Amino acid sequence: MKISKSFNLLIPFLFLSCNFVDFGCDEISCEPSGNSTFFNQEYVSVAFSCNVDRFVAEQSLKVQSNRQSVELEFIWDKNTLYAKPETGWVNGRTYNFSINGTMIKSNGSQFSVNHKNSFIYGADDSFFLIEKPVQNALVLEKDWLKFEFNREVSYTKFSDALKITPSVKLVYKISEDNKSVYVKPESDWQINTLYTWQLENLISNDNWELSGVNEGAFSTKKDIEKPELLTICPVSDSSDSAIWFENTCLDKNISGKECIGFIFSRKMDFSSIKSGISITPGINGYFSSCSDDGTKYIFVPQENYEIATKYLITLSSSVKDSAGNSLFEDIKQEFYSGDSFLKLSSISIGGAEYSDIPKEVTADTKNVDDTETLTVALTFSKPIEINSRYSVVNRVSLNLNFPMTSNSPVLLSTKWDSSNSVLTLTWGNITKSTTENSTYYDLRLTGGKSGISTGNGIYMEESLCVHIEISS
Repeated sequence: MKISKSFNLLIPFLFLSCNFVDFGCDEISCEPSGNSTFFNQEYVSVAFSCNVDRFVAEQSLKVQSNRQSVELEFIWDKNTLYAKPETGWVNGRTYNFSINGTMIKSNGSQFSVNHKNSFIYGADDSFFLIEKPVQNALVLEKDWLKFEFNREVSYTKFSDALKITPSVKLVYKISEDNKSVYVKPESDWQINTLYTWQLENLISNDNWELSGVNEGAFSTKKDIEKPELLTICPVSDSSDSAIWFENTCLDKNISGKECIGFIFSRKMDFSSIKSGISITPGINGYFSSCSDDGTKYIFVPQENYEIATKYLITLSSSVKDSAGNSLFEDIKQEFYSGDSFLKLSSISIGGAEYSDIPKEVTADTKNVDDTETLTVALTFSKPIEINSRYSVVNRVSLNLNFPMTSNSPVLLSTKWDSSNSVLTLTWGNITKSTTENSTYYDLRLTGGKSGISTGNGIYMEESLCVHIEISS
């Protein structure tokens, strides 16, 4: 009796604290039903046998396509919920329709619903490929691939749907009836390559989705012959009329900014040329293709080769031909520039000529307008370019050495001969030696990369100094 009394006291609290579960006969009727394969109505629908909370019902109804939920538009007619995709149905596409959850009736009681169904939207019809590339077919470099459909397609939708791996930039042709599309690369299909293709989510012009598995593979012809480097040689310049010295060794036969030529046995892959050939020490420049058959390339330097510097050209085995075949092994070749240092062929000091540059001389001055002058003529081994003459003059100096009480020289004039290789300089304010004291001056010519140069990369290797005693 005590137990029954306690249970009677608990019954009101159960009604107050829990949702009421109605065990009546609550039903739903769905369209399409579970037996439907095709469906072509504007809305899917769920008819409830009673009034239910509409928000809960809408949240429980789902439509999916390609494993993604579809945004839905809902309307109600009494106890029937209707839904359709906000962007509309796609003919031929498979949809998954479900309503799964706990419905709440107007009296607060609940009941569960669980309905799932898959259907193809549209009539018992489809959009499919009539012709496609034969699986594992052999395709030549310039072949077109043909895709023929039973419905019309647009270039834009087809190009968006077609995926080819490895990726290539394609050109397209479409037939007059818009049912056949032809594709090929802007350049040729790559030899020794297996390609795969796939059409994803292609929609026809009348809004049908392509049915079936639409993918495949094809390959190009095999070519396993390895390329060979035939020669590395000097090339006069980068113009179309450049002279290729194919039978001339590169070492000491290339100078200034002359190009380096590479000749191969086969058409090469230009990108591998650019990435696979290196010159050490580095020199600024670029590679260029020089023949229609793809066998000739040049390196165009944008600065002069360094004098007396050993360069190393390395062709990595990653350099490959247009078929993807690489060189058998790394290739290395050393060379020196054919340029030599600028030299002082002879020097004239105070009228005395020297073919071997002296370290010390005694020189006569000449009195001009009551001032003692000293004239020096420098003969260089190469002509000096016009734009470099001023720089050369500034790198020749005459300075007082001893005694400090003598006059410092003043440069009066400079003159270049017609060959642009002889520079004559005259200094005034020279102090002559006496029987008691001798006067000494130093003639300096600055060498090195920043010193006296021709203006085209040729410079004096070292600085020179001539110690001059002025005669009495």
